[in-house]
Amino acid sequence: MKINLFTAASLLTLGFSLASCSSNNETPTPTGAYSSGVFILNEGKFGSPTGSLSFYNRSTKTLTNDIFALENANRPLGDVFQSMTIANNKAYLVVNNSNKIEVADANTLKSVAAPITKLRLPRYMAVVGNKGYVTEWIGFGRKGQLAIFNLDNPAQKDSIPLGNLPDDILKASNNKLYVLNSNDNNIAIINPSNNTLETNVVVGDRPNGIVQDATGNIWVLCGGTPSWAGTPTNAKLVRFNPNTPTQQTTFNFTSQGAGYLSINPQGNKLYYRAAGSVFAMDITATSLPTTPLVSRRHTAFYGLGIDTDGTIYTADAMNYASAGKVFRFNAQGTLLDSMAVGIAPNGFVFK
Repeated sequence: MKINLFTAASLLTLGFSLASCSSNNETPTPTGAYSSGVFILNEGKFGSPTGSLSFYNRSTKTLTNDIFALENANRPLGDVFQSMTIANNKAYLVVNNSNKIEVADANTLKSVAAPITKLRLPRYMAVVGNKGYVTEWIGFGRKGQLAIFNLDNPAQKDSIPLGNLPDDILKASNNKLYVLNSNDNNIAIINPSNNTLETNVVVGDRPNGIVQDATGNIWVLCGGTPSWAGTPTNAKLVRFNPNTPTQQTTFNFTSQGAGYLSINPQGNKLYYRAAGSVFAMDITATSLPTTPLVSRRHTAFYGLGIDTDGTIYTADAMNYASAGKVFRFNAQGTLLDSMAVGIAPNGFVFK
């Protein structure tokens, strides 16, 4: 093929244009079989390496079970898959009773690093910069701690003592970390800039859920003390501004056991389970709702999540030994469908 000077100049200009376009594309769209959809966390049967991860593809309306094993040469995930955190295109899968965190590509689910080990009953994880913060139960009847490690070199580890059974952790917009001491009546406020415990704030007995809304307020759901654990106390929903955490607005329940606090992606509506039903509550409400959004009873309700389009996901662990179920409801609370997943589904991560 003969190329004249005009053609050569045009091709050269085109080449520079393409290079320029490529260099300006600083955030390429993630690619991979799991780049967009719903991860379903299956805890597995306690005492066995049956924890697993399922994935629901919204576009094709298809479910794939046990994707971690599928993408990693049939390697089992582990015993009691508790939680999953996505940061910097990596998925951190916290496996409680295996005392480890698996590290995988968030879009392909293929392992990208050796598991993070030397943990003691890890529960939930937050990422700040290049550091991971993981709540550790350590043991029942003992105070737990917050493990801190460098994500590039997990062997570099530190810790902060916490209360009894530290559980869920919220990275708030003020760059502080809020940790639920789930077997106490308080939350710990951590400053990650110097890795110190600033204070413990009393909220209510047995806090089990924490979210931050669109206005910046933090909400903590406390399940209350059941009669078998001591003097009974009722559940509470507590709201506070992170700048003044001791100045709180409290919504009182008339019984124990409220849990599974969630918030929609817009940050203006709360969801939780109480008295066997799912309730929705605007963040501007002045009292607790009395009419449930979803009143369907589950054999063993074990998880709640709200998708980006308002679809409500609930998890039923069934018998904790065989396939559990996930039920999907539209934003108005009408059942859409259900699907069989792994053993003891306990939560959701939406992408």
